[in-house]
Amino acid sequence: LLAVGLTIWLTLFAYRHVEYSDDLWWRFAYRGDAPRSLRALVGVIVTLVLVATFQLLRPRRSKPPLPSEAELTEVATIVDASQMSNANLALLGDKRFIFSADRRAFVMFGCEGQSWITMGDPIGPRDSADEAAWQFREECDAAGVYPVFYQVDENALSRYIEMGLSMLKIGECARVPLTSFTLVGSSRKDLRRTTKKSAEVGLSFKIVPRSDVPALLPTLKRISDAWLQGKGVGEKGFSLGFFNESYLRRYDMALVVLKGEPIAFANLWKSADRHELSIDLMRYLPDAPPSAME
Repeated sequence: LLAVGLTIWLTLFAYRHVEYSDDLWWRFAYRGDAPRSLRALVGVIVTLVLVATFQLLRPRRSKPPLPSEAELTEVATIVDASQMSNANLALLGDKRFIFSADRRAFVMFGCEGQSWITMGDPIGPRDSADEAAWQFREECDAAGVYPVFYQVDENALSRYIEMGLSMLKIGECARVPLTSFTLVGSSRKDLRRTTKKSAEVGLSFKIVPRSDVPALLPTLKRISDAWLQGKGVGEKGFSLGFFNESYLRRYDMALVVLKGEPIAFANLWKSADRHELSIDLMRYLPDAPPSAME
């Protein structure tokens, strides 16, 4: 408004010697600067009004609220029945949720700029997951934001193609078949060497059941703080877990122990039906032996 107002004043000042008449609107000439400026000003004002009207009528971008305790309990039930280990990221408490109509599936997402970004595919049975994905798409349209599905499985690409979304490959996820895994063979010699070196320096490995994790939390917090300080970073989130006591209490904990004291830990994600096992946080003391994390 200030720029347009000053332009109008400058135009009137520059052509103050030109007497106004209706002919100015229709006078087209090589040196017809005054009528040309008059028509240009009207065009600018019309454009300004159209842009302002569009801004006023567009959907208001407001972030959905973070989940309540009741919603997190409902989400936890769906996560426990899922065969996807990364579904546990829903329990961090830093994401928002959109449910399918039957409340059997949900989409977890975060808000950034003009986009709502999901963490992975919808969690839940396939038919309900499809409905949750479309519900998310419609909510994005209603809010005037872009829908983004981040880190989705290739088996679900047809769902997003049907939505009219474009695909961008950013990486792959490695899966290790545990039933056939072994340390035997030349391809595993590095792991055998690590195992031997770890035993020589006195490292041992154990898994603490979730019922015993609360008593360990002060020790784990000390390890986590030292790791963050040593790396010079802060806690992240969204696609990675962060140190949160209520979150870590949900999981069994893998420990590396040296002389009876834990020096490294990782919480374990277990999916339904023993389908998938994975780890989330991996943290260790800065002075831990190099083979600790391996």
